[in-house]
Amino acid sequence: MAKEQNFIDTSEENVWNVAKPFSYSVIMSTIMQIKEYDNIVKFGSMDFMQEFMMSEEMKKSIKVKALQRLIYAIIQLLRFSKSTIKNKVKKEERGKVEEAEKTLQQLQKAIPSCYRRTKDNKGRGNIVINESKFDGLHSLIMQIYDDVFALVYKAQLIFPVSEEWDPDEMMKKVKEDMIFSG
Repeated sequence: MAKEQNFIDTSEENVWNVAKPFSYSVIMSTIMQIKEYDNIVKFGSMDFMQEFMMSEEMKKSIKVKALQRLIYAIIQLLRFSKSTIKNKVKKEERGKVEEAEKTLQQLQKAIPSCYRRTKDNKGRGNIVINESKFDGLHSLIMQIYDDVFALVYKAQLIFPVSEEWDPDEMMKKVKEDMIFSG
């Protein structure tokens, strides 16, 4: 019989700490959502085959919504981890949380400037995306996410920090995974 995995930390200093596994699951699921939204923003779909079955109009609409959700998910990640980050990272890095959140809220307001809605001669609605603005905004959002991810990592919310783990190397691996998984 397989040994049951114990999700409750019952060490002397953390008796009945059920918040820890819950926090890990919330943070990791949010990181996975961010990865999914990033792929949708890039391709209009999570699934390679589905990409070919959807109309261009549907993909454009989905990409815009995914960009909005991407920002929201990153803000949620910040909010979930804010107190731990403030307690576990260097003093000079603590202000990055509020700065990132404010910047993301400003970028959320900039999304409508990246596209416009039009109607064709049959009265059907269309979306025209300004690709350079849209891609630039997406790139800026992902740069902020990289900084947020580094803070979450340094606060030991996803991996225990040890001498074996290099945060910069880990970020490179995560970026590579994101690039090659799309």
